[in-house]
Amino acid sequence: MDMVDLIVTIARDYKETVGIAPAKTKLLKLAYLAEVYYKRLTAKRLTGQEWVFWKYGPYLWEYEAMISNEAIFLKPDDADEFYPVEVRDDYQTREMSIVEQNAVNRALEHASDDLNQILDFVYFDTEPMMKAQVRGETLDFDSVMPEEFYSVKEYRIDKKQGQQIVQKVRKWEINKKGA
Repeated sequence: MDMVDLIVTIARDYKETVGIAPAKTKLLKLAYLAEVYYKRLTAKRLTGQEWVFWKYGPYLWEYEAMISNEAIFLKPDDADEFYPVEVRDDYQTREMSIVEQNAVNRALEHASDDLNQILDFVYFDTEPMMKAQVRGETLDFDSVMPEEFYSVKEYRIDKKQGQQIVQKVRKWEINKKGA
């Protein structure tokens, strides 16, 4: 998938979900999360972009040039470092596959999160950033674990084991109250 199409799709879907255009830092982190989620689902990269560990986590050297393209994006006259990224209505992206859209939707589950929450998640809960050591280093998406690694496994216990667990918990609660 083309990186510009990914950014456009996330920016449009974000605005539709939240009601306002995303700030450029948040948009970039959501694009990174879409890459991570796609890798978990397919074991393949969503885009061919080279992500690096930079100031606020994952970064694309080409990002500023991408969102400065006035044929695709609207830039406010008073744009600062955190301006909202708006997409021109007439720009068309290619149709996404179901898996691509799924990865984008999972990234957009973070849309209403505060930027600091997203940054914490990106830094401390995604494998490429957890593995990164030096600013400027290329992020390793081969470190992303497959979806199955994160799935909750169902454990079955027989009735006797269940009763033993309940008894131990009750005993623990009684001891805790007495302490």
